Amino acid sequence: MKRMMILFLFPVFLWLGCEKEETDPCAEIVCLNDGFCANGLCNCADGYGGSDCSQQVEPESVDLLTIRLITWPLLAPSGGGWDSNSGPDIFIRILDDNGNEIYESGYYDNVQNGSTPIWDVDLRVEDASSNPLTLQVYDYDGILGNHFMIGATFRLYRSDQNIDFPNTLTLSTPNLSIELVLGYNH
Repeated sequence: MKRMMILFLFPVFLWLGCEKEETDPCAEIVCLNDGFCANGLCNCADGYGGSDCSQQVEPESVDLLTIRLITWPLLAPSGGGWDSNSGPDIFIRILDDNGNEIYESGYYDNVQNGSTPIWDVDLRVEDASSNPLTLQVYDYDGILGNHFMIGATFRLYRSDQNIDFPNTLTLSTPNLSIELVLGYNH
């Protein structure tokens, strides 16, 4: 009888003596785009959402911080230089999608080929994916008037391109190349 009791109680003691192994609620969870798991749920970095942080969240606004003009037309439409005996005096304008000017820079005097004019812009654009901007480059000639050199229309953010959130956006056409330094507000 004693033997039977020991045989019966032995498995009970084993069962009671075993601690339940706790499982990590994040063991099977994968969080993308610099998200991290806590208590079985992904905590997503700014700009991302969804159960695994795989979905981009459109920014409320985008800040256009700096513009660098890399290349521009070296010759005027007439075939000559922009200024008779010096480089062009370059400035830029930015227009909103209604054609209203929202930014005008100062000008760089006698810009030579190979130099890179840089403007600190600090312009906030709301709803940047649906509001295209137009950047226009001009040669400043004072009382003689300004001469349009080249322009480009672009968006600071494209939700349909899944390109994350680059700090620098480069826009290029055959005669124009510009770098835009951006900041995103979520």
